[in-house]
Amino acid sequence: MWTVAFVLRADRNGVVRTRAIQSPEGESRLGDLAPGVRLASWRMVDARGARWSGGGVFAPLAEQLPRFARLAVWIARVPRLTNLGYRAIASQRVRLSTLVPDASKDRARAAVKAHSGVEPTAL
Repeated sequence: MWTVAFVLRADRNGVVRTRAIQSPEGESRLGDLAPGVRLASWRMVDARGARWSGGGVFAPLAEQLPRFARLAVWIARVPRLTNLGYRAIASQRVRLSTLVPDASKDRARAAVKAHSGVEPTAL
């Protein structure tokens, strides 16, 4: 959730929409994936319906964020490294989350709720 809040703050143009994978919209866009697969990593779906998951999200997401658009070119050049980094961090997210202060988690939860109108369920 803290990472989602970071992305939303970087989204100066308001192009990023967050939706829970378990939401009706998540079901309509990802319904062909088994629930376990769907929830295995974060996902991005663009307006055309193209989808990315895990480390593959970083380059197309960075392209949408003015502060990170130049970085997107470099991220796209190292997909194996990006996926490896994503998997390494995602596999330790519970342990790593203990390093994030509760106040930061509260601010992240509030930012995501303000953006999506939905109370986040996990941090």
